[in-house]
Amino acid sequence: MKEGKGLTRRNFLKAAGAVGAGLSLFSPAGIPEIFAQGVQPWAYVPKAAKPKKLVFHSWKWGERYDKYLPQWEKEWGIPLQSEITPPGPSQFDKVYQMFGAGDQLDVMTSLLTDRAGFLKAGILRPINDMPGVDEYVKDFHDFARDSLMVDGKIWGLPYFVETWVPIYYIDKLKQAGFDKPFSTWEELVEQGLKAKKDKVCEYPLLWPAGVGTEQLPGCWYGITWSMGGVIFEKDGRPALGPGSAARKALQWFQDSFLKWKITDPRSLGVRFIPAVKAYNMGQHIYLMVQRDYYLSFTNDPAQSTIAGKTAVCGLPGNRILGAGHEYAMCTSTASPEWAWKLLQFVGGKTKDGKYTFPNMQLEMIMLGSGYKSVMTPENFSAKASKWLVKGTADAYLATYKNASSVLKAVPVMFQGWYRVWVDTLNVEVQKCLRGEITVDQCCDNLTKAVDEAKKKG
Repeated sequence: MKEGKGLTRRNFLKAAGAVGAGLSLFSPAGIPEIFAQGVQPWAYVPKAAKPKKLVFHSWKWGERYDKYLPQWEKEWGIPLQSEITPPGPSQFDKVYQMFGAGDQLDVMTSLLTDRAGFLKAGILRPINDMPGVDEYVKDFHDFARDSLMVDGKIWGLPYFVETWVPIYYIDKLKQAGFDKPFSTWEELVEQGLKAKKDKVCEYPLLWPAGVGTEQLPGCWYGITWSMGGVIFEKDGRPALGPGSAARKALQWFQDSFLKWKITDPRSLGVRFIPAVKAYNMGQHIYLMVQRDYYLSFTNDPAQSTIAGKTAVCGLPGNRILGAGHEYAMCTSTASPEWAWKLLQFVGGKTKDGKYTFPNMQLEMIMLGSGYKSVMTPENFSAKASKWLVKGTADAYLATYKNASSVLKAVPVMFQGWYRVWVDTLNVEVQKCLRGEITVDQCCDNLTKAVDEAKKKG
């Protein structure tokens, strides 16, 4: 991500001033009286003048936007300019270019791991003052709330949430002689070694451990959290010292490559989707600490040789990390009141009181919803049925109940220097997992790197 590309100082100060104005940005005259008459926040018609258009930015993923966004103008009578870009850096560049040029941008998608840059640039606007937001917050999963609410400010409505969990190949696990997935890290080693010895598979484990802001870091974070630890303390100090859970987790991770040889070495070269494609060939038992929604890839007959035979499981101690991503309102909106309607249209309820788009995303591409009332056993089983092996829905939903926001393990994630530090993490941890440096050397180097990152960030 290229922070601040095209961002002029004048526009930055203008946006920063708007954020600093806080709740004064929006004063919904007459709203309490309207609600007293029984009109709900998602159904009322704003009294503010309709803007000539609203601008929405996201990235292409399936056909959901093509099918859904045209309904906006029919429902509210305002043209919608949708800026849909390919995922990844091009999406971030487009946002910074629009913002830097002073272009209108009303609502956008923001991943948790990229929010720091958007906050630093003054692009995002908190929505605490929006009418009815409290009703949405009451329905958030705990880890969604902790991801979207930071320092008392609510930065958006759920785009989707994810849990970082293993996916396992049911038939191959049984072939190795086990009826259920591992419940301790020791048991995972036992299963892996037996499967390897019995030639069920050469490498029972595959990880999305390629270099990235989420991939390799998320693997280490997930093991550490499961083992009862964190990467940073609440006060921002690195929790990587001798005897720490982070060192224990990294040692286990390294041993899985070098000592036990149960992890596929290719793990260090694959990110999320390439890891899934490799896993779909049926050569591994576990795809470790993967995002839960990739079950829609592993159980898709068009993409997978093992479709209909994979499920998700938890991690030891029922300690699972997750992340909540958001549809956010921008400081460059033409109308906060109407942008709030658009934000609800994609991230909340439509005027009929239904979570229309969250349900559509769950059904079309299995993106889990940040709302508890969407992820009920009945609704989830119905909407996601084509990707679920019979009898596995409860285990899937249990990961949502047990998940904690990754911000619990890495509370510094929104600090400007964090992204610089993560670049160092990718280099050092990969060296460690290859056996080029020890676990102690790696953690010592990363502790020292915090001060250097703060100078640059």
